[in-house]
Amino acid sequence: MTEAIRPRIYELKSEIRAGRIDTSFEKKYDVLAVRVEIRVLNRWPEDNRGEGFVLEPGVVLHQKWQGFTKKEKETFASLSEDGLRDLKASSQFKKIQVAEIIQDLGAGLRQSFRHIPRQLNYLKEDAEKKEIIKGEAVALADLVEKADRVSLVLIRPEKFGPKAIQRAINQIGFLHLRLERAANAYKREAARHWGLAQKLVREGRKAEAALEMAKANLKLAQRRAQISAEVDSSLEHGEKRMNLYLRLSDEIERAYDQLTELIIRTQKAKGLKDRGRTPSSEEVLSIGKEGSEIRSRLRAICAFKPFYERVESEEVRALDYLLKHAQADKIDTIFNSLKKARAKLEVLVKGEIPTEEEIQELEKVRI
Repeated sequence: MTEAIRPRIYELKSEIRAGRIDTSFEKKYDVLAVRVEIRVLNRWPEDNRGEGFVLEPGVVLHQKWQGFTKKEKETFASLSEDGLRDLKASSQFKKIQVAEIIQDLGAGLRQSFRHIPRQLNYLKEDAEKKEIIKGEAVALADLVEKADRVSLVLIRPEKFGPKAIQRAINQIGFLHLRLERAANAYKREAARHWGLAQKLVREGRKAEAALEMAKANLKLAQRRAQISAEVDSSLEHGEKRMNLYLRLSDEIERAYDQLTELIIRTQKAKGLKDRGRTPSSEEVLSIGKEGSEIRSRLRAICAFKPFYERVESEEVRALDYLLKHAQADKIDTIFNSLKKARAKLEVLVKGEIPTEEEIQELEKVRI
């Protein structure tokens, strides 16, 4: 089963205690950050993880509940409630806390605002195509509508006649086939009630069959309520991830602007040196210190891709040595380091494609 490859939270306890998995983002944004590469060993053979799996720095970890696997059901059956709590598991709901691995914040946003809501509800195409890609909730609504038409025949058999009864039996069989192998318990229960209804109709017990049809509808209503809650949860997670994304974007833009100012200041100091004058040592040290502080701040907050990859690039990591270069009066080195770091962050501020305004500015200075 696909979900089984997710690491269990209790497997990551030592990594969380050691700070290798950072929980400082959890309260506000409901995510965990991976600070260093982590290898999690294979614990359950049925998980099909081979030798385990690797958590890379920059990925987004999201805690969620997942149903027990077959092996977990067997193993956890003998554990006390305290023992299950230690494993972040619930005997009541037969679920355990796992870490969902999301490759970057952009993927997390697409998952929350597009993939999950569309899969569970529906995506309507534009007016010209006039097509609807049905999600689960819409598909279930269609089944309920078909089931209601069958129920009407069962409730008033004298009005519709024998042929309609036969068609109803066939339709119930179709409904049963649609859901009999469903993973969701509510849908499987609905299929079970439809199977009983079909059997009862064949036995001539139409009123009892209608009751089973109503019970199936109730199960599907419960599943649709579940879907509604899942969509609400997805959108809530999306809002938190969007807030985090915007916060990191603001931090990157702030750093970009500060680096621009430092480049201008360094250029002035460099100009003085090129003309044989001595720049202020206090100014050079201040530039070195401020540049190093920018790097420290970014390293602390930009723990998720795509920001992480830029902040941990060789060019931006070079800011760590800026103060040392300032103490050695290496103004040219400082100038080059600042320019390279700023260029590395630029794509996060301005995007991949140059704006029309940028192109126009370049045209003005073209030789």
